[in-house]
Formats: sequence, structure tokens, C-alpha cells
Amino acid sequence: MNGKIMKNRKWNNKAKGFTLVEVIVVLVILAILAAILVPTMIGWIKKANEKTAIAEARNILIATQTIASEAAGDPSSMIKGSTFIIDDDRQYLRPIKTEILELAELSDKRDMVGVIMLKDYKVDNFTYKTEDVTITYHAQAGGSGQNTYEAGFTVTPN
Repeated sequence: MNGKIMKNRKWNNKAKGFTLVEVIVVLVILAILAAILVPTMIGWIKKANEKTAIAEARNILIATQTIASEAAGDPSSMIKGSTFIIDDDRQYLRPIKTEILELAELSDKRDMVGVIMLKDYKVDNFTYKTEDVTITYHAQAGGSGQNTYEAGFTVTPN
């Protein structure tokens, strides 16, 4: 009987779990992995924010061009002339900018959109600024053929 008790005691005294050294090794490995992955993930986040800003700028471009095209066929429209500037400085133009932002589904980002310039009912340029980047759209005459434009977005980190 005494032998059975000794066997049970030896079995019960065995420590279950990890040693301190094993836990420290695992923590060091996790810290090394985190040090490698965090800068990479930050880069991915910046690229994603940049692509989101470009997509939002395209929405502004499409919305502005839609409203300008509608104005070209409407003699009662406020948008007239060969060059037309939409900004917040002129109180009477704020409804046009509001309409553009609603159409682009960016109503909450009014302060991020700068002056929008139209030439001959076509979007000529505008600026869209986020926390990470500033997107500038500029169209200029060029390319092959008559009445053709080369246009594009310029992305500048803030």
C-alpha cells in the first residue's frame, strides 16, 4: 500500500504547464514577428487610404461632369460661360457644390474639396484633400484629334 501512495504522489507532483523559459521564448518570437509586420501593415493602410481618396476624387469628377453636362442643355442653369468656377466663397454657388457632393456621395466632406473649375462645360481642374494625400485633377488640351483632352490625377502625400 505504501508503494501505491508513493506512485500517486510522484504523479501528482508533476508540474503541468510551461516553464518560464518556454514562455519567454514564445514572447520573443512574437515580438520579432510584430516588429516585422507592423511597418508593412502601416504601408498597406496608407496605400488603401490613397486608393480610397482617388476613388472619391473620381466620384467628384463624375458628379461634377454630370451636373455640367446637364447645365449645358439647360438655359436657366447658373452654370454659364466658357469658364466657370465653383467655390464656397460665393454664397450663391454653394447649392451647386452641395449637389455635386451629394451626387458623389461625399456630403460630409465639403471642406475637403477645393475650387472646381469648368471650361466649356467640362471639368478642367479641382483639388481634393484628405489627411494622407492631396489629389489634383487637371485636364488639358492635347492628344490626337480635335477637341481631345489629356487628363489625370496627381497624388501628393501630405
